[in-house]
Amino acid sequence: MARDHSRDSYDSHDVLLKKASQITKWIKQSKHVIVFTGPGINNNQDSPNSPLSGSPLLSSPQRLTKKEQAPMHATPTLTHMAIMKLVEEGKVRYVISQNTDGLHRKSGLSPSFLSELYGNSNIDNCTICGREYIRDSEVNLKQSVGQTTRRACTVCGGTLQESTVKRDEPFPLGRLKRGLEETEQADLCIVLGATLTDDIEYNIFVKIAQRGYKVVTCHKSTRLDGIAAVKVSAKPDHLMSAIMRQLSLEIPVWTLRRQIEFSQKEIPDQDSKTYQLEIRGSEQANVNISILESVEVQINDSSQRTEILTLDPFVLSNKGPITSEMFIKLNFKGTYLEPPLELTVQLNPEQSKVHVLDYNPIKKSWKRGEVVTNPLP
Repeated sequence: MARDHSRDSYDSHDVLLKKASQITKWIKQSKHVIVFTGPGINNNQDSPNSPLSGSPLLSSPQRLTKKEQAPMHATPTLTHMAIMKLVEEGKVRYVISQNTDGLHRKSGLSPSFLSELYGNSNIDNCTICGREYIRDSEVNLKQSVGQTTRRACTVCGGTLQESTVKRDEPFPLGRLKRGLEETEQADLCIVLGATLTDDIEYNIFVKIAQRGYKVVTCHKSTRLDGIAAVKVSAKPDHLMSAIMRQLSLEIPVWTLRRQIEFSQKEIPDQDSKTYQLEIRGSEQANVNISILESVEVQINDSSQRTEILTLDPFVLSNKGPITSEMFIKLNFKGTYLEPPLELTVQLNPEQSKVHVLDYNPIKKSWKRGEVVTNPLP
């Protein structure tokens, strides 16, 4: 029988477990672990040539059929979710990524622990006030002029521009600076799915090794293999699954978190007090998320006023504050096949409420979370 050479480039099951055990030991011993990711962490769950294909070691918490995946944009992999959990548990201090797909942020990883060196193709930002606008799909480059996207900031009116840079362009100083600060403190660096062809990236990790600290690589081949304390020849999902099991940590099932902010404030008017209801997707302060296609509002008072809002941000003006309950129907853009969701909302004047919602793309169902109430500044 002819030998199958396609499996030779992967570590065997036993070798992978042994290497994962050593890396797990180092993670427990280290004080400042950083993770560097590249394109190889995407779409790596099951390879027919991998010795772990079909193995119980790789128990992905979720599976989408090809039919389910087809109309959807990319979703975080097991590796993304494992990294997010390690950061959440304090075992990884920082993540640096070559990738522009935005999947680390979609996994739930806070941008406070992330440097996206080449930017995020789902984000454009204001050139004046710096506000970020996150979109489910890529910023529409077909309508862009240079790096501007022909959109205007809804806060200050400034021009929006892409956040991504090309490989032959210099990194924005802020992204590189924070990444360098974190690598200077690192005593263990785990490189997943990156070949490190860029000299700047490569030299960062050479310096870590020169300081006597450990660098681990997980890819078929990288420029760091000669100085790596451990080189793992496996799919990143397979390695991370083994590490998480040895750490006794469960890899979270990915759910799509949505935060919808409802606010009501007075708008100066010569004749009478006019109040403005605003509904928008949000992630955190100074960040907007474009996720809604339209919003239907019904005010539950004697007027029974009903409006369908189609422009983002979704704004409804009213003579006087709306103090009655409102029945709200949120119609999403449907990037992840999200069905509409109905909410009952009641606001005081000069108040903001953020509804936290989690969407399961497998079950295609919503789960309502906490409601955070704040006075408007």
